[in-house]
Amino acid sequence: MALVPLPERIKAEGLLIRRVQLSDVDTLHEAVTRNREYLTPWVGGWVLKEPVSLEERRREVEEWITGYALGQGHPLLIEEDGQFVGMTGLHDRNEPRDVEVGYWVDQSHQGRGIATRATRALCALALADPGVDRVLLRHLVENRASRRIPEKLGFTLLDAAEPHDGQIFVLWAMRRGETLD
Repeated sequence: MALVPLPERIKAEGLLIRRVQLSDVDTLHEAVTRNREYLTPWVGGWVLKEPVSLEERRREVEEWITGYALGQGHPLLIEEDGQFVGMTGLHDRNEPRDVEVGYWVDQSHQGRGIATRATRALCALALADPGVDRVLLRHLVENRASRRIPEKLGFTLLDAAEPHDGQIFVLWAMRRGETLD
C-alpha cells in the first residue's frame, strides 16, 4: 500500500487543503447538491449516487474521518480565503507504490487554477514519500479542462482510452524523479 501520510492542513499557493471535519458537513452537502448537475458529466461514480440526505452526508464524513486514522484514503477540502472551493484527495490504487490524485472544483470557482495548485501540492508531498513511485491522474476523455492539469504539471500520458466503470478515461502519471512544473 502506497498511501501517503498527509498533514491535517496543507498551505499551497493561496489555498488551504485540509482534512474534512464534522463541522464541514453542511457546507459540503450544500456544495455537492449545488454542483451535482454540473459535475455529473465529468465525475461519474460517486456523484451519480447524489442527492443524498444530510444524515447520509454526515455518515460519509464520519467514514472519511475514521479512514484518515486507518490510512484508507485522503478526501480533502480545498479552501481559498476561508471559503470552500472544491475537493481533492490522494487514493490508494492497485499497484503497491502508486497513489491517485483526484479533484473537483465548485462551478463558481472554475478557471482560476485551483485544481492545478491543489494537484501540484499533493503530488509534491506524495512523491517525497519513499513509499510512492508514481502519482496517477485520470479524467474522462471528454473533459478538456481536466486534461490541461496534467499537461501543465508535466505528467506523462499513459493511456488515452482506458476503460473504467463503463466509461473511457485518459490516464496520466508523474514518476518519482520527474520534474513537477
